[in-house]
Amino acid sequence: MKTHSSLAQPVIQVRDVYFEYSTPVKVAWISGLPFKRVIQQKHVALKGISLDIQPGKITALLGRNGSGKTTLIKVMTGARYPSSGNVT
Repeated sequence: MKTHSSLAQPVIQVRDVYFEYSTPVKVAWISGLPFKRVIQQKHVALKGISLDIQPGKITALLGRNGSGKTTLIKVMTGARYPSSGNVT
């Protein structure tokens, strides 16, 4: 009979994962004129996330809207690459 102990190796390890991205934003080129220029606004979705998911355990991600839950799942499944850190 096989049992899982607290010393079991994690199935998924997330170490110091950061995920940054940019979105285009239109800003006034000269105040009062209709001409606009596009700049890239930077956002941080994940900032130094580390966790271990153990075998045989149920793990939940809880957080407010926009807290990075879906982004973390996408990084863990390989749908997105982290800006830094690693997932094994």
